[in-house]
Amino acid sequence: MSKNNLSHGAEEPWENEPATLTEYQREDPIHFICFIANWEPLCRMRFRLKDMFAAAMSSPHLKDDTPQQKGELVWFYDEMTALLELAYLLDDMIRNNKFIYSYPGKPKDES
Repeated sequence: MSKNNLSHGAEEPWENEPATLTEYQREDPIHFICFIANWEPLCRMRFRLKDMFAAAMSSPHLKDDTPQQKGELVWFYDEMTALLELAYLLDDMIRNNKFIYSYPGKPKDES
C-alpha cells in the first residue's frame, strides 16, 4: 500500500515518529522487534506482503521467466508469512505477559 492508496493523502501514522527506545532496548532484539511491530501494525505488514507478492507474480519481467523463478517467489512469500505469524505470536505472548525471556549477560535488574 502506498501513500497514494491512503485516504486523503494522509501520512502513515508511524512516519516522522522519534525513536523512544533506550540504547539497551535498541540492542535487545525482542524489544526492537516489538517496537517495530507496534509502530507499524502487523496486519498492515501482512497486507503489504500480499500486495508485494501479487505485484511480483504479475510483473511483466516474470512473464518469460522460468517456473523455478516463480517457485522461488512462492517460497519467499511462504517464508515471510511464517515470520509474520511468529511476530503475531510473540506480540500476543508479550501483551499477555506469557513471555519471559533471559539470556547470558542480561542485567540482573531487568525482568
